[in-house]
Amino acid sequence: MSTEFNSRKTSTVVTNRLTPEGVGVTVLRSIGQNPRYFSPFALLDNFNLEANSLSRRIGFHPHPHRGMSTLTYILPEHPDPNVKENGSVKHMDHKGNQGIIGPGDIQFMSAGKGIVHSEMPADEKAISGLQLWINLRKEDKMMEPEYQEYTSEQLPVIEQDGIWAKIIMGSALGNEAKVKTRTPVHYIHYKLKPNTTLNHPLPPHWNTFLYSFNGSALVGNDRSLAKAKQTVFFEKGLGAAEAEANSNNDPNPVIDQGYGVTITSNSDGFDFVLISGEPLTDGAKVIQHGPMIVDSQEALEQAFDDFYNGANGFEGAQEFSRKWKP
Repeated sequence: MSTEFNSRKTSTVVTNRLTPEGVGVTVLRSIGQNPRYFSPFALLDNFNLEANSLSRRIGFHPHPHRGMSTLTYILPEHPDPNVKENGSVKHMDHKGNQGIIGPGDIQFMSAGKGIVHSEMPADEKAISGLQLWINLRKEDKMMEPEYQEYTSEQLPVIEQDGIWAKIIMGSALGNEAKVKTRTPVHYIHYKLKPNTTLNHPLPPHWNTFLYSFNGSALVGNDRSLAKAKQTVFFEKGLGAAEAEANSNNDPNPVIDQGYGVTITSNSDGFDFVLISGEPLTDGAKVIQHGPMIVDSQEALEQAFDDFYNGANGFEGAQEFSRKWKP
């Protein structure tokens, strides 16, 4: 094991741009736009809904998913200082599942063979949150859908040496997340007080990036500047090729505690999520069209045929969409 911490270099710093999405929703899109895909991640959106969106039917109306998982995280506080309290999202699907995701809560949904669901405001408050799309391995793409939901109080939160960390997936600061994943991922919400250094260890072959909400920091061993509403991508670490060759998709791999990414906040502090995942190496192609992620053109055509015909996981989906009310 290393006796001192060595950080990866940064590769790209991207300033995210507002993009319309859903019905009346704006998003700051990271992955899914630039770059299009960052294995195993297909999308990261910082979605924002204005106050009084519910009465205007603004939100994500019924839409299908297949072949991927989604992690929805409602931010504990709204990043706009003029918004006193972040709102909540109500989700419903064609299999009868429904619930409310409030500030600081998360929902991890593996769509597998098929889900049609909606995500709408649960109240008239403004809402800000993140949605991450994680690709599934070929062997898991037609699994039965699964949900994991945790309230803010159920998620591990650690505070030490100027670092606040909410552990959503994976591990940080000696603590483990409750969410279990088929595709190994770390997903940590960090807040650093001014002039604080974080060393987060990671397997060298995992793809890693951060998305920032507020503040600024110097990141990586090249000390690149990261500011609010930017995405920073890191190069892979030393020994990545060997580690990837020996990988077995272990969600809790042995990690060299002396190697990963270093982030040092500036005088304004730094509020961000750090997300890492093991690239998929099962040889499957990545064919994405809208909310479907499959492994061949034939599978894509089959996914939409199943959706429109109510088959192979989408039984009852069209009726759900016809009868749906926000």
